[in-house]
This record gives sequence, structure tokens and C-alpha cells, in this order.
Amino acid sequence: MDDWMITFGKAQENLQAARVCMGKHFANASVSRSYYAAAQAAAACLLKWDAMPPRPNHLNIYIGFVTGWKHRHGKSRHLDVPLALYSARQNADYNPTFRTNGKEAAHFFQLAANFVLMVSNKEFKWN
Repeated sequence: MDDWMITFGKAQENLQAARVCMGKHFANASVSRSYYAAAQAAAACLLKWDAMPPRPNHLNIYIGFVTGWKHRHGKSRHLDVPLALYSARQNADYNPTFRTNGKEAAHFFQLAANFVLMVSNKEFKWN
């Protein structure tokens, strides 16, 4: 199995984990898993395109993904999703006074689900 397929599988796993966390009212954990679902979907694209940076981090994966996506597919309203989820994840994970509620977690989950679906539909042709 190719590395990009394994990484996209992790994106799907994190999306499922986000849903489970949301169902158990773990809103902050759901936001964090939603972010990782989107980030890993973006990383899967970079692996497929043979464009993964030599020292990957959140920022250069995002920049590489957006650049590569625009080159291959043009603009998309979903391109800012990983960045929005990253910001929400930073608050959910590291801001002691920030509390995500269920409605916000559901919103971020839906953003991640739509992003992962867009990547799957546009970039990965499943047989």
C-alpha cells in the first residue's frame, strides 16, 4: 500500500474519532481530531504528488497543499479549512480558558468532513 493511501486512511480514522468524541461530549478532543483529519488528508495529497517537504510541519504541509491544489484543481472554497481548524485546535488544546461547546465542535467536524470528502472526490480515484 502506498504511503499516501496509509496517510489518507489516518485522515478517515481521525474523522471517525472526532465523531466519537463529539458523541461523548468531548468537544475539545473532537476539534483536535477534526483538525488532524484535514491535516492528514492534505499530507496524503503531498505524498501522492511526491511533494512532501523534507522536514514536514503543520505550516509547510498546509502551504504545500494549497499551492499544489491550486495548480492541479484551481481555487476551492475549502482551501482555508485546515488553517481554520488549526486555529480552533490550538485553542481547544492549549488555551486553558477556552471551552469548545458541542455546536462549535459539530461545526468544525463538518468542515473537516467536507474537506476530506473534497480531497477524496477530486484527488483520489478509488476503484
